[in-house]
Amino acid sequence: MTTNLAVTSAGVEQTSMSNDTDEPIVPRAMRHAIVFHAVYQYYLFLKDDTRSTEAKGEYVDLMKRIAGETNVGEDRPQFIVRRKRRWFPQRFDVGDRFDQLRDRWWR
Repeated sequence: MTTNLAVTSAGVEQTSMSNDTDEPIVPRAMRHAIVFHAVYQYYLFLKDDTRSTEAKGEYVDLMKRIAGETNVGEDRPQFIVRRKRRWFPQRFDVGDRFDQLRDRWWR
């Protein structure tokens, strides 16, 4: 993973786009996802629920297609979806109870 989200015209990676000539690290064919997310945020700000839902649907659909696209051997950043961790304990975790000799199970 990288924190560099932009590239200058000279090819130097940056954490943000600060100059007019900076470009995002997203491949050109997928840059309209940035526009869909901006449109979604814009309509959400205007409280236009129908249009914001449509824009969010387009954005989510596009992100699913981007995340599912794999080109083996290609050296470029990939979108990796973070999954929620389980907050409850695992069902069969016994810890180190079998490694210790105890006279009672509660000690």
